[in-house]
Amino acid sequence: MFLLELAAYVGVALWAYSLADSTLVGVLLALGAIAVMGTIWALFSSPHARYPVYGWPRVALEVAWFGIAVAAFIAAGILWAGVLLAVVFLALLVYRLRAVGS
Repeated sequence: MFLLELAAYVGVALWAYSLADSTLVGVLLALGAIAVMGTIWALFSSPHARYPVYGWPRVALEVAWFGIAVAAFIAAGILWAGVLLAVVFLALLVYRLRAVGS
């Protein structure tokens, strides 16, 4: 999952960078996008989260978090990366849900 999380950060950073007309603004937007995604992860999903979520709310949070990253890749014009991230995430999600249900 860690590599998927890193890919999600890359996706939102590339999308945010693509919005800017100048390099400096693009870098600042990319850093801001990473900060927003990182804050969400730290508050709700990290092992030391201040407000940890479990069960179906956790599943919904992960689907939304990775969904944002998939949409960011696609919006940045990198369709193949968005599709790859979605497929791998969904495969791991199904695997994890089946493991819990066993």
